[in-house]
Amino acid sequence: MLSCAGARVAAAAVLLVTSACAADGDGDADQGASTDENGDQSSDSNDTQASADTASGGSSAVGCAEDDRDDEYMLGLARAGQQLTVRFVDAMPSPPARFDNVWTIEVLDVMTGAPVDEVSLEVEPFMPDHNHGTSIACQVTDMETPGQLQLDPVNLFMPGLWEVRLHFTLDAGTTDEVVFRFCVDP
Repeated sequence: MLSCAGARVAAAAVLLVTSACAADGDGDADQGASTDENGDQSSDSNDTQASADTASGGSSAVGCAEDDRDDEYMLGLARAGQQLTVRFVDAMPSPPARFDNVWTIEVLDVMTGAPVDEVSLEVEPFMPDHNHGTSIACQVTDMETPGQLQLDPVNLFMPGLWEVRLHFTLDAGTTDEVVFRFCVDP
């Protein structure tokens, strides 16, 4: 059984293969080309791209309102890893949106709820449907309040589902990961 993302990818592949394999009568694939009244062929890549976007959940298909894989942002939204809980203290803009975001998070011990200061953090914004991240590095700044960190910029440069993966290394050298998922509209 395919997941929603797998089904979208499969549907996009079928549309692209169908488009690419349409025979033009001489047994050759016409690759989405059309022939004008003079017999000249021209490619219509916009139609092929629109079909692929629609099938893969891109901007011309399902928007964020219908995507149920994301977290609903609210102040205090929290997610837990094995050792740490991360809670939103602030987000600008709120909810997270396309392009640069600035987040303030609180890092807590999952067992005691106490703030955790002795961590290093790598922030990885990643689009699972497209299998890529962003090239803009996020800077992590310790705040005055114990356990709070500012992440700037969290760059969500294109519409779609983003996983913001927070990779923590704790004082003892152990690691933990917490993931937030936000769908960004155009």
